[in-house]
Amino acid sequence: MDENYQGMGIASYLLDLLIRAAREEGIAGLKGDVLENNKAMLKVYEKAPYPVKTTLSRGVYHVTIPFNAS
Repeated sequence: MDENYQGMGIASYLLDLLIRAAREEGIAGLKGDVLENNKAMLKVYEKAPYPVKTTLSRGVYHVTIPFNAS
């Protein structure tokens, strides 16, 4: 990725679009992996409008965003 675009909110915008599209298709949540040292991406997930669950294993965060969690 071109570093000139980092910090502009593009990842947050794309995550929001992905969440909306998934919900419209009836998908119950999202899962993804983030490298432990990718703090910027972890912050993007923290801003998600749903609770984010993470587990760390071997340097990789496994991220789960259930849409129906309370």
